[in-house]
Amino acid sequence: MVTEKELNALRSIIENCREKILAVKVKEEISIEYIFTRLYCKTILTMCEIYTLLNAGYPEGAMALARNTYETMVIMTYLYVRREDQELIERFYDDFEVRTCSDDIKFLEWLISNGKDDAYTRIRLQELKKEYEEYIEKYPDFVSRNIDSVYFKQYWWAGRDKSGRNKSFHHLREETNNKDNYYYDISCYRVHAGMAGMLTFDNSEEGVLIGACDGGKEDPVKFSLLNFTVSTRYYFDIMGIDCSAVFSKMKNLQKTIRIK
Repeated sequence: MVTEKELNALRSIIENCREKILAVKVKEEISIEYIFTRLYCKTILTMCEIYTLLNAGYPEGAMALARNTYETMVIMTYLYVRREDQELIERFYDDFEVRTCSDDIKFLEWLISNGKDDAYTRIRLQELKKEYEEYIEKYPDFVSRNIDSVYFKQYWWAGRDKSGRNKSFHHLREETNNKDNYYYDISCYRVHAGMAGMLTFDNSEEGVLIGACDGGKEDPVKFSLLNFTVSTRYYFDIMGIDCSAVFSKMKNLQKTIRIK
């Protein structure tokens, strides 16, 4: 049972971690420290959102966000194990620019095909295409090809599997020992359209739920707290910061809500 007491404990843990992050000084650079700081800050922000939704009585939205904490945790685990691989770190760092460049190219092409065909748009499009080609030249072994184009898949930065295929999130789950996760599976069902997505975590109400509810908070808290705990351990280990007090609070809350 998750009551106001447990939610307050979760809020206290989040605040403790936020305070520690505020004391961290990391400059933007191609390093595991910078990347982990960005990833962990994303998790902290998501945990704040999860707490806010649960406190307001919306466990469905909280569970959808808990799914994000799991995906970030898997990526952090994958990178943590390979933290000495500087080439991997650089690829992950460049992924943002690769994706942004690709998206901007598609947007400008859409603008041109829909009437905004001016000199500035075409010049900018050529600049972005040149930039994208430079990434293709930089990472020729990590691109995918079809008849029409050369492109980067979503998890291109992680490399290829033993059969030469681009790794997917499924591969990352397997390689981090996170393949079987009940909470992740049900969260995927619930965030997508379909009958499974129309069910609710709170079964105390009859009819269709269209507002806040009192129940259904256990799964989102358990799922997000587990992911948050793992990400916290990896982040503060990378940064060389003692977080034993925070871990004690996390373990106590896990026991309270019966996470084995």
